Amino acid sequence: MRYQYKALADRANTTRTISQNIHVESEDTFCRLLAERLPCIVISVGYRLAPEHKAPAQLDDALEAWNWAYNNARTLNGDRGSYFTVGQSAGGNLALAVARRLIVLGRKDEVKGIAAIAPFVVHPDGVPSRYKTQYRSFDELGDGPVNTKQAMTHFYEAIQAAPSDPDVYVLNAEADLRDFPPTYLTVCGIDPLRDDGLIIHDALKTAGYILLLL
Repeated sequence: MRYQYKALADRANTTRTISQNIHVESEDTFCRLLAERLPCIVISVGYRLAPEHKAPAQLDDALEAWNWAYNNARTLNGDRGSYFTVGQSAGGNLALAVARRLIVLGRKDEVKGIAAIAPFVVHPDGVPSRYKTQYRSFDELGDGPVNTKQAMTHFYEAIQAAPSDPDVYVLNAEADLRDFPPTYLTVCGIDPLRDDGLIIHDALKTAGYILLLL
């Protein structure tokens, strides 16, 4: 499967113009591991990056990639009845955001599951009042060994999305969570984004949907 993933990626890339600001290589090892260890076909998405490209460019590109992969299921030897989104950190956010955009578009049945690894779901300045006491890790774990509060602050400034934007910060779209597919969430114990994952877990659980938190 690892070699099939690479072959499909190379074939897809020959038919598209790849921006110099897109770097899919950073997730290549993760994608290869998925393709090797799971019975699935992996489509790795290169999307436009901030600060050159502001939100919602990232979500727009991810949705374009979803549409391409979904519409080419037969070419990819894929099963439309088993499509899911997956990503880590910013990619974890996009895994959630693409599913939510599909729901808004009336296409929720296309996505059968989500795997969001250490995602961000809320802006520090836009945390709903009912979650404020739970949102502590951004400050308490701001000097984490991998991710930091300073790095995330620069990121939020670079994408220039309003803290209330549900396309970027999916916690703002709680009314849509009831329509989410089964969701797998992973959080890191020493990470400023830890509570993002815990809060979206609680919000999805309140909405009555199926999820797994690790």
